[in-house]
Parts: sequence; C-alpha cells; structure tokens
Amino acid sequence: MKKSFMYIAQHASRKLVVHQVLDAKSLMSKLSAGDLVFFDDCLYSQYLFLKENAEELAQKSIACVVSFSTKIARKDGCPLLYAICAECHDKLHSGDMSALQAYMTVDELKELLCFSNVYLACHGA
Repeated sequence: MKKSFMYIAQHASRKLVVHQVLDAKSLMSKLSAGDLVFFDDCLYSQYLFLKENAEELAQKSIACVVSFSTKIARKDGCPLLYAICAECHDKLHSGDMSALQAYMTVDELKELLCFSNVYLACHGA
C-alpha cells in the first residue's frame, strides 16, 4: 500500500512544484534523489511526461504527486498536448467545455497510479 501524501511530503529532501511540463529535459536535469514533484491539475502534457519518465524517477526515489480536480477530466476526443492551466480553467468556468481537451482522462490517471512513485492528491480551491 502506498504511503500517504503527508508522509511523502515530510520525508522529501526538497519540494518542486510543477504547474506544467513544457520542457521535460530541463525538468529532469533539475531533479535530485529524494525530490517531490507536484503536478498541478492533471494536464495531458504531464501524463505524457510521467508515462515516459516515471520509472527513471522511481529509480532516483523521486515521488510524483498529481492533483486531480473533480469534474475536470477529458472524456474523449483529441487531447491538447500543451495548455496553460489558468486559461483552461477560465474557459471552463465560462462554459467553454473544449478546454477539457487539455486534461488527462480518468483512465490515464489510473494508468499513472500503477507506478510505485506516483501518488494522487485532490486539488483544492
């Protein structure tokens, strides 16, 4: 069973908050063993990054936490590879549901949670 988010947060050597992953190579170069990486909002670009790098991050004991907002998940269709979270939130709150294309699906999130170093946190307001 995975340890709680609080345990992980208390035992991480450093914290790095990531809102969007636009340059995966740059992010990987900044991480050290024992870091905690927080992925805000479950953007599809973060899914791609984690799917490709989760095992390498686990080998370095780097914990990855993704924060999920209820009712903000892509249901189907073609995802946007990169998006600015704040802009997507504004669009969603004004009724533009096309902004959902920037987010992960629930199945993609479940897939990431199969990695031993990926954890789920709820996104708060």
